[in-house]
Amino acid sequence: MEPPGLARLGDCYSIRIDVPLDATEHAPEVYETAGRIPHDAAHHVNPGGAMCLGSPWAVRRRLGKPPSLVRLVEQCVLPFLYAATWREQGNPGYPFAELDHGGPGLLDDYECILGVKGTEAVTRALNALAHRRRVANKFRCPCGCGRRLGDCGYRLKLNQLRTESTRPFFRASLDQITKDHHSPRHR
Repeated sequence: MEPPGLARLGDCYSIRIDVPLDATEHAPEVYETAGRIPHDAAHHVNPGGAMCLGSPWAVRRRLGKPPSLVRLVEQCVLPFLYAATWREQGNPGYPFAELDHGGPGLLDDYECILGVKGTEAVTRALNALAHRRRVANKFRCPCGCGRRLGDCGYRLKLNQLRTESTRPFFRASLDQITKDHHSPRHR
């Protein structure tokens, strides 16, 4: 698989895909097992050795409903491996629009998904998603309008996003973004 306008690259990788028993709350993790890709943030590999394929929420969105390993491979793994080969061959930059690794990348991804800007807005939106609607509607709106969420049209976006996962998933995302948002930026 090559992106439009870029060369076809032929390569072979050994990978392992770990599918969690609770696939409703956790995305599969993918590992390159032959040691070709360095296990560091500069190569978008998480500390435990799993490929960083995007935020857990973005990966779940790509998996679709019902989740599909074929979509995971086509939309997450193949682009990751194409980029690894691209860099290994000495090409400059990244062939895809790469997010930062770690906390800054999570923040960028969640800003895009949630349609808000900044750590405070993202944490407010995730906090609203982590609560029942009737409770969250009393919170100040994450969009920055100054009104209660229940009085702002942004609540409709959050209501649509609620269908994508569960409150425990959004709580875990909130915990991760508040824990990671200070980590150093890596490209």
